[in-house]
Amino acid sequence: MIRASLSALIYNKAVELNSEASDAGRAVTLMSTDVAGIVDAGELFHETWMRLIELTIGVIILASQVKWLALLPFAIIFVCSRVSRHLARNLRSRQGAWNKATQDRMSALSSILGSMKGLKSLGLTDKMVEYVGNLREREIETSKQTRWLRVMYNSSANALGIFAPVLTIVLYAIVAEA
Repeated sequence: MIRASLSALIYNKAVELNSEASDAGRAVTLMSTDVAGIVDAGELFHETWMRLIELTIGVIILASQVKWLALLPFAIIFVCSRVSRHLARNLRSRQGAWNKATQDRMSALSSILGSMKGLKSLGLTDKMVEYVGNLREREIETSKQTRWLRVMYNSSANALGIFAPVLTIVLYAIVAEA
């Protein structure tokens, strides 16, 4: 719903601008990459506050069962949050570079499509296809860097859910035996 609303607002604004003042590539890019980023940020906000409530309830229940070992997830949270924080700093700049590469390609493609008749008459169609292809390859390379950083970020974020229960149970078993 938010995505559709933002796309409609951007579309309406782009339609109202005169042709000299607007760049169709920027509007198209906003309707795809930037709107997706805004929606993702909203989802992340709600995930964060819900996780805090979930964490509080979980630790209270865990402490009633395993006593001081309930603090182990906090140590893992500390380590994972530091790793995620470092990755998030780099992710922002990489995402910006990817958005710029997408915007450059969309702007070029929009300009080329707008003057296609002249390009065909000059025999430059193959050159333009190659040019747009090169822009797309650059965009894909930029996206690969961003996606790998996201994979590492998600891995560090999910490490808590994977390792904390296992380590807590293993340590509880060791302490219970002693």
